Amino acid sequence: MEQATQTTSTTLFHPLETRYFTHAEAVVKLGKTVKNKIPLSGVPEGTRGTVAAVSYAGNLRYELEVQWHLPHRRFGMKLKPLSDWFTRDEYEDFLLEI
Repeated sequence: MEQATQTTSTTLFHPLETRYFTHAEAVVKLGKTVKNKIPLSGVPEGTRGTVAAVSYAGNLRYELEVQWHLPHRRFGMKLKPLSDWFTRDEYEDFLLEI
């Protein structure tokens, strides 16, 4: 009976760590206008937004909130603005400061 041989890779997989903002980097972005380079959930490509808040993500890492400039009316009622949170990697990959 043949015995199957199993090959084991000795290369370890080390995924790149997500980069976050420092507090100083994040605070400087407050109030900046951005637009998205790709469509996001509920936000068409090219939509403008404003960096509205900074959030502590733990371990001296910070994320940014972008509030999108979208119409917020439904049946004559004003709705809460749509917003998304971004790490530094996401901000640099998906958004463009204008």
